[in-house]
Amino acid sequence: MTRKGRGVIFCLMLVAVCAMQAMALFEIGNKGTSGAQFLKLPIGARAASMGEAYTAVTKDADALYWNPAALASLSGRSFSFSHATLFGELKHDFLAYAQPLGKGAVGAGVQYLSAGKVMETDDLGFETGGVMRPRDMAVSLGYAAA
Repeated sequence: MTRKGRGVIFCLMLVAVCAMQAMALFEIGNKGTSGAQFLKLPIGARAASMGEAYTAVTKDADALYWNPAALASLSGRSFSFSHATLFGELKHDFLAYAQPLGKGAVGAGVQYLSAGKVMETDDLGFETGGVMRPRDMAVSLGYAAA
């Protein structure tokens, strides 16, 4: 390979390394721009095993999550609790209660996600020595009438 060819390859590699560093710095601004992603986690083993195609068959308190209009088809009081231990220290819980009320039904639920301990980092990804415990929670209320 000629000296000119080695120079071109060196320049291309240098540009690639600089581009990768620049891309890493540009991604810093996107951190934390999408929220409430825990709401996409499925509730209940039955619904998850059906590939989350559960909206038409739910007839219990899980309807509050999958299809609140289905609360109207409740035949009596319903209580639902779901706990999932995901990878690492990630834990996902759902608690709901629903009951018929007059010509309709009401329901209330709480969804909670705990990520355990996470080491704090600065903007460049270096650990600062601190520890944080990220958590998310959503409260649901629903009413449906036939």
